[in-house]
Amino acid sequence: MFIGSLAGFVLPLFRPTLSVLVALVAVFATTVFAVWTMWHSFAWFSWMTIVGVQLPAALGWSVLAHTNVFTRKGNCRKNSLRPRPLARRTRPSSCLFARRP
Repeated sequence: MFIGSLAGFVLPLFRPTLSVLVALVAVFATTVFAVWTMWHSFAWFSWMTIVGVQLPAALGWSVLAHTNVFTRKGNCRKNSLRPRPLARRTRPSSCLFARRP
């Protein structure tokens, strides 16, 4: 649970391509650590849960979060270039990154 929570917190801090690289390094490091632990101390832990479920879920969440941010940012730019009518009041923008004049 700790590794999955840590990955879910850390991976969204990076861009999607860097998140994929960090996740692949984490998968490799977890696998090497599991093999080393089994070989030297005959201790086994459920490393496939980390490698097969937790890290891919954290990576998917990270990519989805960045995609959502990019689409919102693109919609704000598109809406800000549109001329606004002067006669009627417009609602405030629901965009996260909208700049107020």
